[in-house]
Amino acid sequence: MLDQRAFLRIREGGFAFLLAADQAVSIERRNRGAFEPVGDGLALLAAWQPADDGRIPVLRLSLLLGTPAADWEYAIMLSDDSRRLALAAEHVYLIPEHEKPAIQSFNPAGSTLPGGAVITGLCPQTEPEYLVLDMPRLQRCLRRAAAAVGL
Repeated sequence: MLDQRAFLRIREGGFAFLLAADQAVSIERRNRGAFEPVGDGLALLAAWQPADDGRIPVLRLSLLLGTPAADWEYAIMLSDDSRRLALAAEHVYLIPEHEKPAIQSFNPAGSTLPGGAVITGLCPQTEPEYLVLDMPRLQRCLRRAAAAVGL
């Protein structure tokens, strides 16, 4: 279990994201053999992780957000009250709370996601600028995407 006050810096292609780790259960490396890969990696469902109560879908962050990225190496195992899901990404780094960069509100134009934009802030003093993901909105988006592909 991660420190409840930690943040995750997630890199996908040319983008860097910041996510509060309060709901993240663990970060798993892909090469440990704990995942059942699905297809050629170009679909939203990247893999399954076997669990005692079934399988946990691992969804690709870049495909969820419509951005290009290389192969994924990490899965962020998320937990909420309704369903366990995982988020696949190229790289994931843990940032302690005392190293968290300053966050500025950000409201991207043209958001068409139900429930509002998943990106709600940015860190203007980082290079590249981190886009801040809202955990509850991200989880709702993941659940909708999983349901849309029949998971």
